[in-house]
Amino acid sequence: MQYDALEDYPLQEINQTTFLQAEGGNHYDLIYTLAGSSWYESVTGQQRHYTLQPLETPPENYEPKPAQVGAYLTAPVGFSQHVIVYLQNLYTDDVYDLELYESNELAAVEPNALSGKYAFLSAYVVGDAENRYQFSCEQNELSTETGADFHLTVTDTANPDREMNTPSRDQNSTVQAANGFNNRDTVAAEQPIIEPEVVSQPVKQQEKQLDLLSLLLDFIPVVLVGAVLFAVCRKHRR
Repeated sequence: MQYDALEDYPLQEINQTTFLQAEGGNHYDLIYTLAGSSWYESVTGQQRHYTLQPLETPPENYEPKPAQVGAYLTAPVGFSQHVIVYLQNLYTDDVYDLELYESNELAAVEPNALSGKYAFLSAYVVGDAENRYQFSCEQNELSTETGADFHLTVTDTANPDREMNTPSRDQNSTVQAANGFNNRDTVAAEQPIIEPEVVSQPVKQQEKQLDLLSLLLDFIPVVLVGAVLFAVCRKHRR
């Protein structure tokens, strides 16, 4: 329509309204494609890739503070697709999208999130128009107080028997940094207080050492007296 130089398309747009010039006996197939989330949301009034969950009442002492939320995948071996995961803060209604790639070991973290209770909304593979890949999540809700790190499993419906693999999150610096960030206060509170060890000497051994010293002191005068008598007797014989 925008490039109808010959003006032979049966469509015409006037004041953002499209008119079809239909004639009897003719057949017309109209295909509309909405590109991007913003167009879909503006037309339908709904989110394109997820449905928001109802908000929950936070605890009385709840105060939003910086926190991190993350997600990591169990996927078929060789999986190299671009995945986007949506997580919602059920206290503040904020939604965060995390992008997972093969290069980041299929794990990602949102470092600018707020503390609270989080829900998994949805996940999808970019460009997967046929919905070949399906996702399931082990945890529907998580709290940043215990670590909001969602584990998802992606299944290849075209090859459901493919071997699965979970990149090592123990060696994933991104996930470890997020866990440490969220749990820093808890770890500090639970850190045990190490008292200096007092080395005690066995009482019996000390007494034994004192007894030996006292015997030695008693024996020294006897030795000295014996030595003097021996010297006098030897001199007298001469």
